[in-house]
Amino acid sequence: MMTKEQHMDYWKKSAEVDYDTIYALFKEKRFVHALFFCHLFLEKILKCAWVHSNLENSPPRTHNLIRLFSETKLNLDDVQTEFLRRMNDFQIEG
Repeated sequence: MMTKEQHMDYWKKSAEVDYDTIYALFKEKRFVHALFFCHLFLEKILKCAWVHSNLENSPPRTHNLIRLFSETKLNLDDVQTEFLRRMNDFQIEG
């Protein structure tokens, strides 16, 4: 059974791979695909934060960034929260 730290490490390492993919796609001007991976990156970072903020080690099976954020101890300002909302909208449309 994985520890809380191992679960968090899993989400962080997976997000790092997505970040590299975002950079490569953006460089190739494949912006829609880059946005898809941006959402995936944010989702994984928020799932890491969710594990850190909750007793359980497995975050909910959702792609909803606002839901994940709302169940963490993170503090975001209005601009950052609006950014997550817009990224959520993009993912749902995609």
